[in-house]
Amino acid sequence: MFNRDLQELIDDKKSRLCVGLDPAPQGMRKNYTTDKRILDFCLEIVEETSEHAVLYKPNLQYIMPLSRREMVELNKKIHENDALSILDLKLSDIGSTNKASLYWIKKMGFDSFTYSPFPGNIIETGKNARSYDLGVFVLTLMSNPEARYFMKSKIDGKIAYEFISERINEIDGNAVIGATCEREDLLRISSILRGDRFVLVPGIGVQKGRMDILKIFKNTVVNVGRSIIYSERPEEEAEEYKEKIKKFTS
Repeated sequence: MFNRDLQELIDDKKSRLCVGLDPAPQGMRKNYTTDKRILDFCLEIVEETSEHAVLYKPNLQYIMPLSRREMVELNKKIHENDALSILDLKLSDIGSTNKASLYWIKKMGFDSFTYSPFPGNIIETGKNARSYDLGVFVLTLMSNPEARYFMKSKIDGKIAYEFISERINEIDGNAVIGATCEREDLLRISSILRGDRFVLVPGIGVQKGRMDILKIFKNTVVNVGRSIIYSERPEEEAEEYKEKIKKFTS
């Protein structure tokens, strides 16, 4: 199972670092030149940082030009370097369509995926994910300011993120919670979310999220993307973040 395998890697590597693979296309960053380099860029980052990372999170919006064969190659590289992968596609559709996506996610070698709960079929998606032995990370409370219009609205007297947290418990899933979210909301979620659920934390690094979220949720994995992958020394940057995280989680 994904969560068991992830915990074993955390114990073995003494790390809770997830590296976000967000290779920007031509024109978005001065040090990135052509879409043809996407796979090579990702493979190099994995090679340079795998001593310190337990997870890699390729963002589909950035790696969209990759073929199925290239996706398989990327996941092979990740697994050879003793890490797991999350396809960050924020899956969001009806049940049969989601299931088709899960089929291909598994075929391409990914170990887990991110899921948007807004269609409302969290339980069904969790069940289908288990049938493919895939981990699920459900968007629970995101960092962007307008997320409050959806994730902090009321559903049958509950805040939406409370409803989502309850469903995560039911499907043995995991949560995605931004490090820039307000402490009051984080505490409310932590009172509902089971302690054995992983919390993937984006927003630390370029977005300057607060590290104290790691004290609120004990079972965290911290995603750092641009600060590592665009560093002149990705390996050193990854090690530095691993050690920063360790100070708050040990």
